[in-house]
Amino acid sequence: MYYRDALFTRYPEPRVGGITNQYGAEFIESSELILSDGYLEKLDIPVTLISAEVDTFVVTEVNSYSCLKTIPDCREVLIPSTGHCLTQEEDEVLEQMWDKFDHLFDKLVTASC
Repeated sequence: MYYRDALFTRYPEPRVGGITNQYGAEFIESSELILSDGYLEKLDIPVTLISAEVDTFVVTEVNSYSCLKTIPDCREVLIPSTGHCLTQEEDEVLEQMWDKFDHLFDKLVTASC
């Protein structure tokens, strides 16, 4: 069984479906917050930004710029040959993602000690 199948069986919430009005409203609200002056510069925790190489929905260049030039402690990870829904990818991609999350978690725990 693929990791994604096990994940979505146990936790169906992250499955990709049609967006709701609530999701759309919260997306716009969070975008406005992120674009507000100084918001990203004030982040004081480590950030890992994982992007798909072939994302036709998200402008990854904007995310990359924000990570490299604006967020103080940001690590950018671009996963080659992947599309927008990273959790729908093959197990090897999921393993890369979870490894990056584990690394971030370790960094957060170390920083809080």
